[in-house]
Amino acid sequence: MALQTINALSLATGGTAGVRETLIDLSPEPAKAKVVREGYQVPAVALDEKKSGFFLDNLKQVPPRSQPRVVSQSVPAGTKVLPGTAVDLVLAPASTIPFDIFEGVHKSLVEKNLTTLDPVLDDATVRQTLLKYNAAADVPATDKKVISDALAGAGITISEDAADTGFDAAFKSARNALAFR
Repeated sequence: MALQTINALSLATGGTAGVRETLIDLSPEPAKAKVVREGYQVPAVALDEKKSGFFLDNLKQVPPRSQPRVVSQSVPAGTKVLPGTAVDLVLAPASTIPFDIFEGVHKSLVEKNLTTLDPVLDDATVRQTLLKYNAAADVPATDKKVISDALAGAGITISEDAADTGFDAAFKSARNALAFR
């Protein structure tokens, strides 16, 4: 693989010139993904273009909610890795992921899976409200009512008598479900 380093001049804020090195891959071969399953590299396959094209064109589309989501990975989120670093992913459809794996789950959702809240999350207003705030404490009373009413419609009762039945637990649970939608 031939790599060439070039210098590029860029103007930084304040009008001073800065030098930045950029690597450009000049090799004639395309990059190859290294896919590993159960500890073994998955071999590349040669497809008959006509037959595979017909087959692929006639496949049923998998609804997005049925597609697996990444539940965990071997490298902590936000960690920069070098190209070629192996990262193990654990994937599962949302319908099989239990609320129990999350911290601070609402008591009504224990032993249920993430798709339990699909009817609540189908409402665009509820989704936008959940995404607007990072913590339950930041939610103003009007938006809190929108979320609480939607959850009540799904049988999730909010009571501040206990931490696991309060708005904070319900809010966290709904945001967790939304993350896997």
